[in-house]
Formats: sequence, structure tokens, C-alpha cells
Amino acid sequence: MRFTIGLIHLSLWLAIILIGAQAFLFTQLGLRLGSRLSETLCERAEQLAGVALLRLAALLVVVRAAARSCRASLLRVAPG
Repeated sequence: MRFTIGLIHLSLWLAIILIGAQAFLFTQLGLRLGSRLSETLCERAEQLAGVALLRLAALLVVVRAAARSCRASLLRVAPG
């Protein structure tokens, strides 16, 4: 189920506070877990994150190229 903050009538300030609190909580959790992990595991996690970011970038390039191709083909269709 997808919804937006405006549709559920959530105050903008409350949304900002909740998002900030969530970011702070997970940052602290990550820092505390990271300090307890071995150096090898931390290195592997960084490598995995790098691969994930590269794949995401490749996916975005493909999606953008497909959207341009689709838009171009729609413009070439003659009306009527």
C-alpha cells in the first residue's frame, strides 16, 4: 500500500521530526554494531555496498535510456 504524507494529513513538522529521529536511531545503531564487528567483516560490508551502488547506478541508466527510447518512439507516431 502506497500513500503520501499529505494524504494521511500528517503535519510537515511531525514528519520532519519522525524522519530525523529514524535517521538518528539507525545511524547510532549502525555505528554501535560497526564498532563491534571485525575489520574483515567491515571491509566486506563496504565492498558489498559498493557493488550494490554500482548495480543501482546501472539500473538507473537502463531505465532512463528505456524511458527516452519510449518517449522518442511516441513522438514519431503520426497522428490520425
